[in-house]
Amino acid sequence: MKLTIVRHGETIENSKGIYQGQTLGTLSDKGKEQIKKLADRLKEEKFDYVYSSDLERAAETAKEIMKYHPKLKIKLTKDLREMHLGEMEGKTGEEIDLDCTDLFIMLINDGAVKGSESIEEMEIRVNRFIDSLKKHNKDDNILIVCHGGVIRVMLHILFNKTLIDSFSTKIGNASVSVFEINGENKNIMFNSLEHLE
Repeated sequence: MKLTIVRHGETIENSKGIYQGQTLGTLSDKGKEQIKKLADRLKEEKFDYVYSSDLERAAETAKEIMKYHPKLKIKLTKDLREMHLGEMEGKTGEEIDLDCTDLFIMLINDGAVKGSESIEEMEIRVNRFIDSLKKHNKDDNILIVCHGGVIRVMLHILFNKTLIDSFSTKIGNASVSVFEINGENKNIMFNSLEHLE
């Protein structure tokens, strides 16, 4: 099974350093340009299935890519949502005095903040999604459109990276990563942004 995993395009909230979590987010003008370039990069790929987070910023990114793959239907799933950040959502790193990496490391070490999902809860739903793919799509070429946090949890699950290492890893907006999932999982490409240059 081949997984082509992309992060949604830049949102207005991303550009302002606002933690979105499971709030909707709105693609910025830059983000809209990014997803056009992303779609152009992936237009010759032969995907069997397309899965996307149901949050608007990811779904809009998936729809742009699917303009080149009109026969495929996007399967939206809550399992691919970004981590729910509770009372942190809608705030900037400056407001809570934590950059993105430090925020997730705090959540890993200290558990959930008020109203948030825990790392363990997020891992359970991402693992459930991966297990379903292994059961139903083991020979397929899959496109996944999701969020930075989800991709980091996939690194943890599929490649045994520690949560700290995974959440310290940079994931660019509209980036492309390719994993081969079989007896020995392989990272074929990671966080590629060449199409945006």
